[in-house]
Amino acid sequence: RSSKAPSAELELEHVYGYAGVENNAPNLFYLSSGEVVYYTAALGIVLDKDKLEKRQPCQRFFFGHDDDIKCLAIHPNREWVATGQLGRRPFVCVWDAMTCHQLQKITHPAGMRGVIALGFSQWDGGQHITAVNSDNGHTVMVWRWSKNGGDQAALERAKTVPGWSFGP
Repeated sequence: RSSKAPSAELELEHVYGYAGVENNAPNLFYLSSGEVVYYTAALGIVLDKDKLEKRQPCQRFFFGHDDDIKCLAIHPNREWVATGQLGRRPFVCVWDAMTCHQLQKITHPAGMRGVIALGFSQWDGGQHITAVNSDNGHTVMVWRWSKNGGDQAALERAKTVPGWSFGP
């Protein structure tokens, strides 16, 4: 036996399963291409139903998370997706569902435990993301995100909101 790692590599071909059943937030959407986007475990999945019916390779994957994804939101352009995860420092990934490339990662403060619901703003073309956290107070954060910035860019634009008021 060799002490070296084998030369073989694994490549993910297909994911069986759907983790969205146990969640309360919307978790499956149609893209502008007619494909379906959803998640299971720490993986974002884009499924082409036409290729599935023809028994061809039919999934693309987003690998930007390192813990279980708990929510998903679709951008008004129906091509970009936001996914939120659990963790000591939970974060939201905004990614392009056509290429599965990350556009931005927004790390939330320690103590939030996880992002459990997300939504893109509709009135301004999706420039803002609202995130509900699973901390004891279910903190709601509104982020102005940019596909050209990273965590620091989002944190510099973040503003504290002293309170919310809902009424008729």
